[in-house]
Amino acid sequence: MWVLRDAEVRNLTAHPEKIEDDNLPNALVCRVRQNMINKVLENLRYATSAEVGLKVEFAAEDASRADFNFLVQCIREFQPYIEHFVLCDTMGILTPEKTYVWVRDILELVNNAALGVHFHNDLGMALENTLQAVIAGASMISGTFRGIGERAGNIPLEQVLNGLRLRFGIEVEGINYEALSQVTDYLDSLGVRPASPYSQAALRHESGIHVNGFLRDPDSYHIFPHAAPEIWFGKCSGSSNFQYLFEKQLNKPLTPEDYNRMRDKIKFLSIQEQRCFSPEEVVELFEGGFFND
Repeated sequence: MWVLRDAEVRNLTAHPEKIEDDNLPNALVCRVRQNMINKVLENLRYATSAEVGLKVEFAAEDASRADFNFLVQCIREFQPYIEHFVLCDTMGILTPEKTYVWVRDILELVNNAALGVHFHNDLGMALENTLQAVIAGASMISGTFRGIGERAGNIPLEQVLNGLRLRFGIEVEGINYEALSQVTDYLDSLGVRPASPYSQAALRHESGIHVNGFLRDPDSYHIFPHAAPEIWFGKCSGSSNFQYLFEKQLNKPLTPEDYNRMRDKIKFLSIQEQRCFSPEEVVELFEGGFFND
């Protein structure tokens, strides 16, 4: 996905509908990757400098689908400046067997750097994937209680903690295990939970960065070949959400200024009403004049 964000690639006069490394000259791919590393290192050096003094966790989005050798290169380059390099399975495509081997192989090549994992549950395997990552040597877990998150959600932390304790006898220091059910019961009482894996609701995308990827590559944030993604609108949406709706679905292009104005209004409304909106609701708001100045 970094290729899509590099100015040199974005400004190509004729780019393929689906941009992949294989579609581009090797020299350009290497240059884009080095540009990315240089930019990240610049920011890491600043963040960890004496005058700023931050501790940094670096999360690699979509790491599970990244080129393995490039991923290893990034970990080696960034390791001196970060607490953990977090491997993200952004689309939830990993399996337990692959996860164990993947994490183990990476650790062998990066001198046992501190690795974290952040796994999604699109295929219903985030729990077992996370447990296997820990057994393979990952030392940090990023997740949420009840698995709250976009689509089918993130790894439920209470399941990981209990799974490590009951199956492997591993207890995490500082955790009050007796309080876990109190937290999850409270969230249950609020009706807070992710969509079920494979369900239609798990195909919804609200994040602007996801939809921006869809505009360039339909497969960038979608792994199910027999179902189309649903674009929703809320506080995490960008102008790309509106561009996708009006250009890809309604075939009624508007101006970038229109998309930006609608983005700002839907963010405000979403925060005010504490919910997100379906495409049908957004069209109704548009036809009712809600987005007019």
